[in-house]
Amino acid sequence: LGHYHVIEDPEIGQAVIRGPQARLSRTPHVATRAGPRLGDGNHDILSRICGVAPAEIEALEAAGLLA
Repeated sequence: LGHYHVIEDPEIGQAVIRGPQARLSRTPHVATRAGPRLGDGNHDILSRICGVAPAEIEALEAAGLLA
């Protein structure tokens, strides 16, 4: 009944995910991709929002301090 969706995940390939429990007739849910991975926004958040320099971000990554 459209509750489960097949998506293409960049790490595991094809995956079946659950859709939302509620169904809305005017704005139906369409699963198109997997959700964000842990740490996906690190660079953007640290540089744009926190003002951390790119070299500092690279040092944090190299030290294993970022996901």
